[in-house]
Amino acid sequence: MKKSKLIDICKALTSEEWRELLDYVASPYFNKQEAVTKLAQHLKELARKNFPDRHLDQKGVWEALFPGIAFSNKEMAYLMSHLLKLIEDFLGQKVLETHLQKKETFVLEALAQKKLIKSYTYRLKKLKTNIAREGKNDAETYHNLYSIASIEDAIFNAQNLRQENPHLKEQNDALDQYFVQTKLKLYCNILNQAEIIRSDYQITWPTDPRSKNIDDHNNIVTKTYQCLFELLSKKEPNEAFFNLYDSFLEKAVGKVGEQELVDLYYYAINYCLNAINKGERQYANKLLQLYQKGLTEGYLLVNEELSPWIYKNIIKLGLGLKQFEWTEDFILNYTEKLPAAYRDDALYFNLSDLRYHQQQYDDALALLNKVDFSDLFYKHGTKIMLLKIYFEKDETEALLSLSSSYKLMLIREKELSGNILSAYKNFVRLLEKIYRSKDRDRDQLLKIEREIMKTKNINARQWLLEQIRKLQ
Repeated sequence: MKKSKLIDICKALTSEEWRELLDYVASPYFNKQEAVTKLAQHLKELARKNFPDRHLDQKGVWEALFPGIAFSNKEMAYLMSHLLKLIEDFLGQKVLETHLQKKETFVLEALAQKKLIKSYTYRLKKLKTNIAREGKNDAETYHNLYSIASIEDAIFNAQNLRQENPHLKEQNDALDQYFVQTKLKLYCNILNQAEIIRSDYQITWPTDPRSKNIDDHNNIVTKTYQCLFELLSKKEPNEAFFNLYDSFLEKAVGKVGEQELVDLYYYAINYCLNAINKGERQYANKLLQLYQKGLTEGYLLVNEELSPWIYKNIIKLGLGLKQFEWTEDFILNYTEKLPAAYRDDALYFNLSDLRYHQQQYDDALALLNKVDFSDLFYKHGTKIMLLKIYFEKDETEALLSLSSSYKLMLIREKELSGNILSAYKNFVRLLEKIYRSKDRDRDQLLKIEREIMKTKNINARQWLLEQIRKLQ
């Protein structure tokens, strides 16, 4: 039982969700079987004890629920399956309740089907007023407007009126906005992913989005996505377009949902990171401003949680600016804001990075040994940090051995995109050049320095330049 889907889903529930779930399961509308209710109550008690393995034997659970009754494997499997479906339906209901407009649209459709015109008219007016009051122009809102117009269309057609149907245009306009925004959002995601993970996605659209200009749209959210699409389509960092996108971000506040606003900020953050990796150092200040505003305004926190990647990148920026005390305070204050599954690796890796920058190399190595490398970027980040430490400590054998094995790992790496992969390869290649030129003349180091400056994709560019300056 301990490896069942039922236990997996039970472990994902919060204390508040358990309380709500028991009310849900106890409702005769959703569940008429008392045995299923008893199983849910029993599992809630086990949840309080963090589901100890010794209490997850099926026969033991059966005896706790039905003392004196012979164990039935078939009946137990049925109870577990029924409760699993109830919990899944409960979680779906929880999600639906967060989309009030969509939920109200379903109510409106039910009233229309029953031809309860008075109730329908009242709820329709109330729903439209609420949508107008919220003032959002995002894809979800337009999808809801399309659904509402479709319901109004059905009511209109049922009356057999010989006059123009205004709801056809409403459906068309709302669907256009929903389609354009959703497609643009998808394209931006594809372009953003292509910068990180190798992919073969192809952009398809009945009308090429490149035929549209930003000013062709009268919707601020659509303008924002059109601007983002054009920004991500450009092969080189474009500061003018980035500043335009940044200005649209300001205007999109309140026009999209909380998670969508976070996603829009993430695009800007990732764009700055990619630009910095290409040597565009002026984006560091822009990135810092995005982080500071995102934390202050709460845009970077979703359900009071901070993404481990944003957490790591904020630390990288703080370390690059040599704000060690501020960075350590950030680590200590925001680690608990990470999803529980990421806290240990994020904490150990980034504390190790901090200790490295403070030249406490032995502490940095000890912390790196605690990282599980469950993530692709932690795996490569750890190799890069180890190479830096061996270089700083002048440990030739360890440096060259790791460099050799890491180059083989990069040759076999299939998951990273070409740009990211070449950035790691170029770092190792140029680090070896610097190390082998340590005792040579200044001209050789200057030649390597120029090569670092000219290399398009390279990891830790500034660190490499700093090592050359130290040797000079």
